[in-house]
Amino acid sequence: MDKIPRNLLLIDDDRELCAEFKDIFESEGYNVTTTHDGITGKELLEKGSFDILLLDIKLPGMNGFGILRWLKERKSRVHTIVLTGRPLHRAGQFVKGGDEEEELLNYADAVINKPSKIEIIIDKINSLT
Repeated sequence: MDKIPRNLLLIDDDRELCAEFKDIFESEGYNVTTTHDGITGKELLEKGSFDILLLDIKLPGMNGFGILRWLKERKSRVHTIVLTGRPLHRAGQFVKGGDEEEELLNYADAVINKPSKIEIIIDKINSLT
């Protein structure tokens, strides 16, 4: 029996990364939608049905924390992986950006610092679906 395609939304302002990840995730059997700003990402989440959200923190329009806050308020069930170049962990310690930011990051299913090996991201996605 064939697997049902899973819908993945990637919100990242790095257009090259989005294009590369789109190709990779589609080859893994995902239906991939990408956008490069938080406002459009939120609109897509409102309209669409996504199984996985890959979310950057630094975004134009609405940052990743705003999207996490919105998802939490809606009690969304979309599996969320935060991909960020922002230093969140140093030597095994969380680098606090404020209690609210830490709480919002805890709402995500995973936080992966960029750059990271694509295999780690794929493994995390597959473990959630």
